[in-house]
Amino acid sequence: MNQIETVVTENTRLKQEITRLRQRILELEQKNGSDSSLEEMAMARFVMDHAGDSIVWIDYHGLILYANDTFCQTLGYTHTELLKRSFGDIDLHYSIQSWHQLWHHLQYQDRTLIFEALYRRQDGTTLPVEVNANYLAVGERSCICGFIRDITERKQFEAVLKEKEHRYRTLIQQQTDLLLRYRPDGVITFANEPCSRYFGQSYEALIGQDFFSLVPQYYGEVIARHFDLCFHQEIAVYDQQLIDVTGARRWLQWTERAIFDEHEYLVEFQTTGHDMTELKEAEEALRLAQFALDQSADGVHWLSPDGRFLYVNDAAGAMSGYTRAEMLQLTVFDLDPHLSVDMWNKRFDRYKQQGAITNERLYYRKDGSTFSVEVTTNYLEFDGREYLCSFSRDITERKSMEQQLREANEQLRVWVSELEQHSREMILLNGMNDYLQHCPDSEQAYRIMVQFASKIFPGQSGAIYLYDTERSLFERAMSWGEKAPEELIFDANSCWAVRRQRITQGTAQEQTTRCLHMLDSIQTGQARAYLCVPLITRDDLFGIFHVRSRRLLSTQEQERWEWLAALMAGHLTLTLANLRLREHLHQQSIRDPLTNLFNRRYLKEMLDRELRRAMRHVYPVGVIMLDIDHFKNFNDTYGHDGGDTVLRMIAAFMQSYIRGEDAACRYGGEEFTIVLPGAALNDTCRRAEDLRAGIKRMRLEHDGRTLGQVTASFGVACFPEHGVTTEGILKAADVALYRAKNAGRDRVYIAERDPDEPERTLL
Repeated sequence: MNQIETVVTENTRLKQEITRLRQRILELEQKNGSDSSLEEMAMARFVMDHAGDSIVWIDYHGLILYANDTFCQTLGYTHTELLKRSFGDIDLHYSIQSWHQLWHHLQYQDRTLIFEALYRRQDGTTLPVEVNANYLAVGERSCICGFIRDITERKQFEAVLKEKEHRYRTLIQQQTDLLLRYRPDGVITFANEPCSRYFGQSYEALIGQDFFSLVPQYYGEVIARHFDLCFHQEIAVYDQQLIDVTGARRWLQWTERAIFDEHEYLVEFQTTGHDMTELKEAEEALRLAQFALDQSADGVHWLSPDGRFLYVNDAAGAMSGYTRAEMLQLTVFDLDPHLSVDMWNKRFDRYKQQGAITNERLYYRKDGSTFSVEVTTNYLEFDGREYLCSFSRDITERKSMEQQLREANEQLRVWVSELEQHSREMILLNGMNDYLQHCPDSEQAYRIMVQFASKIFPGQSGAIYLYDTERSLFERAMSWGEKAPEELIFDANSCWAVRRQRITQGTAQEQTTRCLHMLDSIQTGQARAYLCVPLITRDDLFGIFHVRSRRLLSTQEQERWEWLAALMAGHLTLTLANLRLREHLHQQSIRDPLTNLFNRRYLKEMLDRELRRAMRHVYPVGVIMLDIDHFKNFNDTYGHDGGDTVLRMIAAFMQSYIRGEDAACRYGGEEFTIVLPGAALNDTCRRAEDLRAGIKRMRLEHDGRTLGQVTASFGVACFPEHGVTTEGILKAADVALYRAKNAGRDRVYIAERDPDEPERTLL
């Protein structure tokens, strides 16, 4: 505080000196340059040059007109260096706009203004200063005179004060205990943050509030305690149960004292509240725990290091036939006569090392009978003393049941082993079935069957044979196992499973009913037992699922073998039937039933896909659209059957002419479209011309009658010259087709490029 008062006094003195200096300048101006005036001005100049405070004069443009020695020394400049500079080189927050605002404020409002600033020394360091700025006008000249004071020490002092105040407030607010101060009339003068949280009121709401309104139920008790404190000047400690802002009951321990001034007059009371709720609850929990121990069904013992019982509950006494009082007179050696002192000491050391041990023991009752117990013993230390706490449970009945369980477990083990094998096989079968249901084709289905067959029939081998209906032969599609079947092909009549259309098993001993295709394998020892399962539905025979073993199987193994093979074959048969049906339905959805060409829907999907591929790999795609000339005449002359014959014959000719990667589609009515991936415009035109000529040379017959000559008109378009989308290319080809028909039919026209579209070429 003394340092702050010194600063204020010095500022007052500086203001008075500035006023006196301004007045003296005016007087010197009025004397208009007399010798005495010049002498006094020289004296004034001397005073300013050697003043203890920094003095600087600055004009309207921010240029330094004058600086005394103190100002130069403070900033580390010479007079010559400073008088060459703008004030903006010194003031870190200087701008010409802010300078002019200060100038006008001093000129027209306050002639004097005190503020703080931050200056830059010549060495680049910064200096906090207090500026006393004054507006001076001498004749026609005007400037701002600044009296500068270094306030570095004051700033440091203020920072120390703020830091101390912050630490004090933080310390008070971070306390977990409640802290209140209130006058003798009960008005609260201070409360920390825990008080606000506890009573659910802000700091501002608590200040000035009556303390007794917070604890109305203890008003009389508090008043009496305050009188006692006033007379004896002691600290009072007491517990209270209050209800906090959440409605919960909390225990607080108040520590209260009276505060007196130097004349021993009572000023206020200070009270600190410590939340004792957890401690009270812990005490209650301890009482409940003691009650639980006393009432526990298990025996509880506390023992000393020499084996004496320090505490036992009722269950411990009842278990051994003693009362609690009798037990407290015994030692652990009375319950276990075979236990020696040396054994007990070793056991105690083991408890001490491991902390807690659970084991089974045989104890003696008061009547001499024995009983089995499970004992969990814990090693504990309290106040430097060692204890053992044991929890005992009579397990006599459990021991009897354990023997029965062991016998039952052995039987269960056999059943579980069988169930585990069955479960493993079912998991494999279900997994195989899941994969089969998502197979895109039969080839993938065969691979999945072989993969799972090697897991379901470990150590065995087998194969899948497919039936060729035209040649009435079975051909091997897939095989598995170390000794896979060598038969690549065999006649359908050589397998009993095909003849009987059911599962057939065979062994090396059976000769009459042995499948002929197994003769070589049995003679060479590659198979001692085999199994053939026909892959058959009500209408179709797909093939044979074949499994073989190099050893003879027991009856139980044969039954399981046949059951697993039948399940696998059933899944595969269903999958093959679904794939065949799916393919049939797919072909129906994309094929024209009359011509067996692709339909218009497939054309758009295929052309979209092909154009995307052409864009990625940069190659052309040709499109030919053709229309049979005067097709209505065929229908009118030969009927719709004749027209259908024309469509079928031209479709067959187109199919025989195009490449495997090309696609011929019936676009609608007598219109057809051919997509030629990789065909440039010249190649597409040439192939269209060949088609036109080939159709014209065709000689068609229907019901023994020769149909007239057939011609067709063609429109040709190509990607990317005539479009980059399906719609654009088909439209270009269609327009070219109608140009060909309008030009006289039986000709090929190339699509014209849209002049409004940019020219496209393959890079």
